[in-house]
Amino acid sequence: MVFILFLYFLKIILGNNYINFYQLKKINKNLRKIAAPPGFDWNLNIIIITIVNNDKIEKEINFISDFCTTNFITYDEENLSKISLEPKETIEISIFFPDDFNGSCEKMFYGIKDVTKIEFYNFTGCISTDLMFANCSSLKTLVFHQFDTINIDSMNYMFSGCSSLENLDLTNFNTSNVKSMDGMFNECSSLKSLDLSSFNTSSVESMNNMFKDSMNLDSLILSSNFTMNNIKNEIDYENFISNSCMKITYNGADILNKIKEKLQECNVIEIKIKSNHNGQMDFINYFSAKYDNNNFIENNSYQIKIYVNDEEMTDMKKNIEVYKNEQYIIKIKYPLDFNDYCDGMFKGIEQIEYVKFYNFKGCKSTIQMFKECSLLETLNLSLFNFSQVSDMTEMFSNSKKFFSILHFFIKL
Repeated sequence: MVFILFLYFLKIILGNNYINFYQLKKINKNLRKIAAPPGFDWNLNIIIITIVNNDKIEKEINFISDFCTTNFITYDEENLSKISLEPKETIEISIFFPDDFNGSCEKMFYGIKDVTKIEFYNFTGCISTDLMFANCSSLKTLVFHQFDTINIDSMNYMFSGCSSLENLDLTNFNTSNVKSMDGMFNECSSLKSLDLSSFNTSSVESMNNMFKDSMNLDSLILSSNFTMNNIKNEIDYENFISNSCMKITYNGADILNKIKEKLQECNVIEIKIKSNHNGQMDFINYFSAKYDNNNFIENNSYQIKIYVNDEEMTDMKKNIEVYKNEQYIIKIKYPLDFNDYCDGMFKGIEQIEYVKFYNFKGCKSTIQMFKECSLLETLNLSLFNFSQVSDMTEMFSNSKKFFSILHFFIKL
């Protein structure tokens, strides 16, 4: 009884900054869950964290002290201040916030790399979630069982760097009072789809880099409440969305045209050619015949679109009138389901000076792809996905000029 009274008075003295930590169970030892601490309602303001030791040796986890240091929270040092885990051992910890909690959740789990799962139960009181889960690189599961967001005014970089997070359900988020969403999903490299149909961005004044470097984010669902009408800071359109192959279901959402234009730069190759003669250029002979396995440009089995100086070629067999020393910009747009061999794609085309790929994927192999491109000076492969390429034999063979001013970064 005395202990319970002590906890009660301690809560009054420390107010919203006093939080209880309790070990629930070591999962692999099947220990039962313990009851909520005295004075706390099991159904209110609870966070449950799963921690895994993925090292091959026993190690000490300082999660609680790190958590409290980050959030300026008082805790009982004798109650789980340090946890020793054997290799592959898993532990769950519950954090009980007082039901009148009202404060910043900024950097709450920032950079805590051992946490693999976080669950929120009937959680209220956050006024800011900036960097809340940033750089939690091992976090695979994040579940919000009732998470009140109505009073949150800033969500900058909230999930930034959550590189292991594959799914994220935010359908119960109320964002009507949020003013800033900069980098909110930055570097969520494992996230493949995102439903933001509940997002109301009418108060948002800044959302730069919102989906930057989330290259595998292929699907995004928005509603008519997703608007950019109140944006005050100029948007960096180049870095707002990194994956220009993303499929966006708008449902009336107001997306700026420049962002829509960027989403058209998917599976595109841009080529600059300088003609060495006056006359006609046989485009099919230039490209289609260069493929060792398929003349799929000529047959157009993939519904490829080709533009010369921004004018679409409706007849692939039509010759193009060219003039000596004039430069021509050719864009080849491949469909998303392109999956074939790219062997000899530009082999022996001496007139090519520049090649750039925009979010290009689908090549099975790139044998002799740029072989004998004697005038090639600039080759940009920074957005070329090599994940399916199995053979790169002689890819750049005898293309001597571009090696002197090479500009490419290969992402495997």
